[in-house]
Amino acid sequence: MTGAIEKAKAGIFYIDDLTAEQRLALTQKCNEAYARALLRRLRAAIQFAQAEPDTRPVYDEDTGEFGPQQDYHVRQPVRSLIDTAMECPICSLILKELGWTEDMRYADWDTMLQHLPAERIQPLPWPGT
Repeated sequence: MTGAIEKAKAGIFYIDDLTAEQRLALTQKCNEAYARALLRRLRAAIQFAQAEPDTRPVYDEDTGEFGPQQDYHVRQPVRSLIDTAMECPICSLILKELGWTEDMRYADWDTMLQHLPAERIQPLPWPGT
């Protein structure tokens, strides 16, 4: 980026002060920052789901039985984040670089975490800060 961007106060930029090239560079940086944040949220959700039991005891009114059923309250947020990440063009590029495939949606938690290494999705430094 050019010197004008590097001299910004607290990393805040005004669109009128930027050239088309600078706006494009900042837009790309914003998009990648968003994608990395989404993937960090996904990683955190997977780690939480991994720590929770797969089932929970419930009463089934239809059969009159007590027993374990799958805990969708833990699984559903992870599945939703996976869908969002795979639909995001920037996230999907990062996921492909990390070896993520369509089949990973249904993989176990350990496999998902292996393909989301924390060091590869760390926040990027923001220019001017």
